Amino acid sequence: MLFLGIAEYIFSPEYAQLAEKQKELYKQEVRKEEFISTLNQISRELLSDHGLGVAVTAPSIDTAIQNIDTEIDSLLNSRTEILDSLQEQVFQESNLTQSTVFEELSAKWVRLQANRNELSAQVQSAHLRLRDLEGYERRVGDELSRIERAKSAGQIFRDLRVTHCPVCEQSVDIKKASLENCYLCGQATESNNYKSSASEQRLDFEVEQLQGEGKEAQELISIVRDEINSLLSSQQNIDEELAYIQGQMRPMQIAAAAILPPEISRIDMDLGRFQERRRQLERINGALELQEDLSTQISKIEGDIKTLEAEVAEISQSVSFETPRSLLVSQINTYLNLIKNDNPTSWTQGEIGLRLKEKGFNFTVGKKTISSLGATMFLYFLAAYNYALLALSNQEGYHYPGFSILEFPASFADGSTQVQVKDLENFILEPFIALVGQDYMQNSQVIAVGRAFQNLQNVHRIELTKVWS
Repeated sequence: MLFLGIAEYIFSPEYAQLAEKQKELYKQEVRKEEFISTLNQISRELLSDHGLGVAVTAPSIDTAIQNIDTEIDSLLNSRTEILDSLQEQVFQESNLTQSTVFEELSAKWVRLQANRNELSAQVQSAHLRLRDLEGYERRVGDELSRIERAKSAGQIFRDLRVTHCPVCEQSVDIKKASLENCYLCGQATESNNYKSSASEQRLDFEVEQLQGEGKEAQELISIVRDEINSLLSSQQNIDEELAYIQGQMRPMQIAAAAILPPEISRIDMDLGRFQERRRQLERINGALELQEDLSTQISKIEGDIKTLEAEVAEISQSVSFETPRSLLVSQINTYLNLIKNDNPTSWTQGEIGLRLKEKGFNFTVGKKTISSLGATMFLYFLAAYNYALLALSNQEGYHYPGFSILEFPASFADGSTQVQVKDLENFILEPFIALVGQDYMQNSQVIAVGRAFQNLQNVHRIELTKVWS
């Protein structure tokens, strides 16, 4: 297919992309099947009593969650009824004043707890501001340190003088220069040029600005620290007041706990068990989203495959098998005609045919397959096949490299003698010599290895005399 110029159409880049997409589709399908199998196995072991004994599906999980929510609501209602009954019993055993005090303490405890939570959030926010300000102060200090080092370096390097002229490389005599003129170029300079330059003034300004920013940052840090201390103090006061209220409420709580029925503990255990089951279902429901993602990826790949299959089919439809098939067979039979003209007893079979299809090819001789040929006839066929391929070398659209190597057997299967072998080699090779001698085959070459090749024209013959063993 490559030699005949068909391979680039049958095995096009789109065909390669199609193969890659098909492999990717297979991989994703296997991954999805393994994922579903593992998820079903785990789910059946954990949640078989919630309608998930066969396979995990989103509707079945939603139904199981609804059933658990119903169980949880029922348990919470039972717990509330028991606690309300218990509270009434405690209040009946205590006087009205104690009940009122307990309710007031409870309300105050809730209010203080809310205030404490708010203070905790404010303390956390203040700590964040403090860290930001401290970081800002460090950055300002680092920048101030860098500028002061640059200023010091400038003062040191400013007093360095040019000792040699950059043009003639002669030493410069600084003593001859006046303060009003540059000692190197002689041009007039300002009298205060060596006292304060513009760059030094800019550095002084930057230093002053950074020092101000650093001082301001320190003041803000101090304010935030005071605020944190104040918030912590308020939080401590609330904690002390909560502890005091808790102490006042403890006698009534102890009285309620003394008559706490065992049903409350059982209900709490059942609630914990159902809530854990619900969390498991929610986690499995989240895992099902991965299954949906895999299904989406598979659908996208299938769409890409359909598009590529259409492109490959369109390219394949444009391929013509008949033209290259006919040309190759024509050149094979041309070679057989040439050797039969030189030696009428050489080729004794019928014409060569070729069945060429997208998935393969088969050579025929007459109405038989090529495998029916004897050894010598098959040798002629192989020579004809190489001749035909070489003839395609310089034709547009075909991809044979224009180079052929033929190695002839030391003896023929029909028992030909030494002289006969020499003659056979010559008349088999002569059509190749004539083909390469054509003008359009100037860039082609044939190398033949055999017993003699004597008296051949227009060839370069190398005779080997040493016997290798």
